Amino acid sequence: MGEPRTTCEEAAERGLPREGARTYFVFQDALVPRLRDQLMGLLSEEERGRQRRFIRDSDRDLFLLAHGMLRRVLALHAGVAPQKLRFETGAHGRPELSGPAAVGSLSFNLTHTPGLAACAVANGRAVGVDAEHLAREIDLRAVSARVFSAIERRGLDGLSGEDAREQFFAHWTLKEAYVKALGLGFSLPLRRITTLPTRDGRALLQLEDMEDDASRWTLRTHRAGSQHRIAVALEAGTDAPVTFEELSLA
Repeated sequence: MGEPRTTCEEAAERGLPREGARTYFVFQDALVPRLRDQLMGLLSEEERGRQRRFIRDSDRDLFLLAHGMLRRVLALHAGVAPQKLRFETGAHGRPELSGPAAVGSLSFNLTHTPGLAACAVANGRAVGVDAEHLAREIDLRAVSARVFSAIERRGLDGLSGEDAREQFFAHWTLKEAYVKALGLGFSLPLRRITTLPTRDGRALLQLEDMEDDASRWTLRTHRAGSQHRIAVALEAGTDAPVTFEELSLA
């Protein structure tokens, strides 16, 4: 049996940690017809238009799940109706909340990958989240040669098979979560960013010749089920509380 899922009521009651973040994820197979109809009713006309433009049903469903979940989660923590949330695009193309006033200083980031959608929510702190399906077809060695640091590549050199794949996606999701938290995209020199995940889900960050201070970031990684990995980067020092919770949208 898997871990118990967090209900929307429990999420609202717990609130957000003052200096931490909550990460919620939902598996795509939870999108039964009744829930599909409910979530569609939460989206804006612009979001519905974007959802319809996907060619494959699975991609339309994943977009609906991700954006419907995000509206539910943000609305719970802001105490407003999901339909009232308004978004705008920031300077580097990153979605941000623009209203209503009740959302206050809520910050968020959203990600989805085949089979899973996840969002991270914090209170006035930069946050980034990334998720990957571990069975994704990818040339681990070729990609790591282009974007991994020397330390990360050395760690991969001694691994093979599933161990190498697991370690690769731990580094990859942590890197992408950090980049998304900064909101600057992949213009950053990725090979100067080193992520060092440990067995307990924590991770260290090392930066080489970059205008940032690694000590202002908390990095966490989480295995969601047997096929997905999620990572979060939070601007809150090196040891802020970050949770990962499977959310029940029913």
